Amino acid sequence: MTLLKRVLILLLILIGLAAIIVPVVILSLGNKFERKSSRETIDLDLSGKVPEGIRVGRYNSLYDAIQYSVDEAFEDYYRIGNVRDGREIVVIDRVGDADKTVIFIKYDDGTRYILVYIVDLANAYGDEDDDQNAQERDNETCRLNRISLEFIKKKDEPCYSRIEREPILLDLTEEVPSYINLFQMDSQNYIYTIEFCDSFSLYIGTVKYGENLVEENEGDIIQKAVIVDKNGVYPKIKTITYQTDGMQLERKYEFIDEEFKRVDEQIKDFVFTGLF
Repeated sequence: MTLLKRVLILLLILIGLAAIIVPVVILSLGNKFERKSSRETIDLDLSGKVPEGIRVGRYNSLYDAIQYSVDEAFEDYYRIGNVRDGREIVVIDRVGDADKTVIFIKYDDGTRYILVYIVDLANAYGDEDDDQNAQERDNETCRLNRISLEFIKKKDEPCYSRIEREPILLDLTEEVPSYINLFQMDSQNYIYTIEFCDSFSLYIGTVKYGENLVEENEGDIIQKAVIVDKNGVYPKIKTITYQTDGMQLERKYEFIDEEFKRVDEQIKDFVFTGLF
């Protein structure tokens, strides 16, 4: 697999949620926080016929990548329930699930990858008896509980397993380990990501530059990319973190007063670029 191909595949996973975050959040708010979980459920079989009411979108990717969501004409009355692949139920519907969007990828080596993005209204407020939460309901505000669940089944494996990644320490002054992909953009700019073959088990956590801490691992991460500008005595460093709650966190660091300090931070929903 070529370097460019590996980078493109990893980017597909990282932005796979991009086209679904904003419409799902808007849909989940509803009128006066009507419980969207009370809608009728449509079970989705990834190996079967697509049910009526389910919208299918295909990514123009290197592999067969499909997105499933409820069609706009049905979204006031239906939501996705159980998610299965043939006989195996991968995600069981819960009472609090307000909305689900599913991304399904089949790779050339037989690996099957499922990402299920869930908006959970049942746990959006916390304690139903809490005065602050009651006030939030009266004011029609809500803290959405957004969850990304990932599953993988490799060729000849009998069933899917939940993806759980371990963080690794990245020291930008040391030799690049085998599980890190280093892509040189030009003579001064480099991108560090996890190698595709390890991207289902590892993610970049803490980032250091020798003895200097750049960014600590905060957990709840799908993947992190580190962009380094080596133009200068000390590099300028940017981290792009893709979180399990569907948010993208971008931070910039510069070496100031003998340490790396954060000079900029942006928190945003994924924005689909149309790259794939």
